[in-house]
Amino acid sequence: MPYYVLAALIFGPYEQAVPAVSSADVRVAVVGITQARGTLYTYLCTEREFNTPLCSRQKVSVIRDAMTPRTVIFREVPAGRYAIKVVHDVNDDRIIQTNAYGAPVEPVGATNNVRPLNRAPTFEESAFSSTGDCLELKVQLRTYGSNSAN
Repeated sequence: MPYYVLAALIFGPYEQAVPAVSSADVRVAVVGITQARGTLYTYLCTEREFNTPLCSRQKVSVIRDAMTPRTVIFREVPAGRYAIKVVHDVNDDRIIQTNAYGAPVEPVGATNNVRPLNRAPTFEESAFSSTGDCLELKVQLRTYGSNSAN
């Protein structure tokens, strides 16, 4: 009897080890909601998606009360590097309103609470690593300009 047949009988069939892909929930507490209207868009982005209008994973929440942190949960996020972008579309027009200089006048935020003065945050500034353990993050919304819609 060949040794591999004997080994299979003793130890079971040979199976190549497949690395487990770990995933976990990412919980995002969004704070700084100052108006009880509009829609909150929360995006979980890879580096490739970060500077695009939409990311592959997003959550949409209708805002009915202000001053209450909103918790958004992304389920089963695979291990990797990501960044969170949040937009509070106060007037529900599905457009981020900007001032004459291009700065958003509706509340926005990103992970690590980066807030550059003259530009949007970069992926590197906003990135975090998901390692398969549940994460709890906080994003502070800020308004950079002013607008009658706010």
